[in-house]
Amino acid sequence: MDVSKGFTFTEVNSVRASANKVVCCHFSSDGKFLAIGGHDKKVVLCYTDALKLKTTLEEHSSMITDVRFSPSMPRLATSSFDKTVRVWDADNFGFSLRTFMGHSASLMSLDFHPNKDDLLCSCDGDGEIRY
Repeated sequence: MDVSKGFTFTEVNSVRASANKVVCCHFSSDGKFLAIGGHDKKVVLCYTDALKLKTTLEEHSSMITDVRFSPSMPRLATSSFDKTVRVWDADNFGFSLRTFMGHSASLMSLDFHPNKDDLLCSCDGDGEIRY
């Protein structure tokens, strides 16, 4: 069985998003934006078509561990080793709309529910999942 059958992945573009390690990236559901996060504590948002910088989000106090766009709303969620999840308005990235705290260890990952606009989950290094 040829597992590559039907896939035509090709590199379209590349960009150096940071001088530090990049650990996560995610496309917006409409494909217009790419969010990039990593060790520099920033989330970089680029226009997908030319990978030009749109804005930089800088409210986390430690490295970014995950970035996720909502599949159904103009929202971006970010997680960090600072033990917080921040939710941003993807139409106006001026500042985070909400900060979720409660994890006792550094966050590792997060995701939005595919059908429920107001539900996201996050997991930390101690094995706890919160939603």
